Order: sequence, then structure tokens, then C-alpha cells
Amino acid sequence: MRKVILALVILAIPASTMAALTWYTSKPAWDAARAAGGWTTLYGSENYEECTLGPGAVIAVNDPLTFGVPNVNFPLGLTGLNNLSVQSNTLAGNPAQPSPRGLNTFVDSIDHIFAKPTVNALGFYTTSFLGGNSVDVRAYDAAQVLLGQTARPADPTGANFLGVISDTPIGRLNVFDTGNGAEGIDNIDVYVPEPATLAMLSLALLALRRR
Repeated sequence: MRKVILALVILAIPASTMAALTWYTSKPAWDAARAAGGWTTLYGSENYEECTLGPGAVIAVNDPLTFGVPNVNFPLGLTGLNNLSVQSNTLAGNPAQPSPRGLNTFVDSIDHIFAKPTVNALGFYTTSFLGGNSVDVRAYDAAQVLLGQTARPADPTGANFLGVISDTPIGRLNVFDTGNGAEGIDNIDVYVPEPATLAMLSLALLALRRR
């Protein structure tokens, strides 16, 4: 499987929480939790395999890398998640700040920004190249309010899973390389509620509105 640095990837140890958000370092535990919560429909996956570079290659791309828009070695842009935009965050060392636009020049911080549909259940694998070995991952809502953060090992193999489930929709996921490497996440899966759950939620909201 190719690993490209756009830098893009986490097993469950005791989960850390902030507000109503939980991290999972075990994919089976994350799968069980999201299923129990009704997040059972796979909205889409992004594995970055559309990149034309060979395995293990590392490149810089122009910000942002988005769905369907050609970008350097991504002739079709992203093809797996139509609500995902990836760009560098040039405020290296300060991942709590909103992301500026600019050329991706292997800075220590990269953002994954999610548009609609709402993203509450997200799973991926941490990666790091050029000598990095760990990443700090932070989740923000659409208003850039920090929902939770955690740290995970990361390497070029992308062997470390990280899943997150949040009651508040996640608008941005920041990945900061604490070892000054080239950070990222890979094999991103986004789940949404099953249709029956959505229908029940809609009916409940309608009932509340009528009251």
C-alpha cells in the first residue's frame, strides 16, 4: 500500500476524553462503540491510492487537496471522501489555531477539514515520515472549538489505528508531528447513522418543534 506524505493515520488503550468525545486505539473497540451508537453506514473512505507516486514516496502538494480537483501527483484530486479537504497548517507547534492557506512545505502540522455530512465517527491510521515517531491529534468543531486531543505513535508503515466518536460533529482534525517528521493519517473511514436512526431523529426533532 502506498504511503504518500501529504502526510496522512491510530489501537484501545484507556480512552482519553474531553467533553463528549472518546478516542479508541483498538479498531474492534471502535467498531463496537460506533455500532452501539448507531454509526453503522460507511459514508466513504480515503486511502490516497489515487496518487501516482510509488510506495513510500514523499511529496509536497498545493493547498488544499480536495475531492475531484487535480493537484500535483493526484490527477483526479481526492476520490474517496467528497467532504474532505486536506491542507498544511503553517502554525507549526500551535495546532490549536485555525488553519491558514499556503503551500504544503512539510510543516509540522496538517489539517483534515470535513464539510457536510456531519462527521461524528471517524477512524484512521497514523503515519509519520522523515524521522518522526509520534503525533498529537486534535479534534475541533466547525467553530474551531477544541473537542479533544490525544497522542499516538506513528511511523511509515501506518500500523497504529485511531478512532474517535464525538457527540459534537468534528469540523477539523489536526495532526501535529511531535518528532519533527512528516505527519499524516491514512485509510480514513467516515461513518454516518443508519437510515432508520436518521428517520427516528428527524421524527423526534419534528415532535419537539411542534411542541
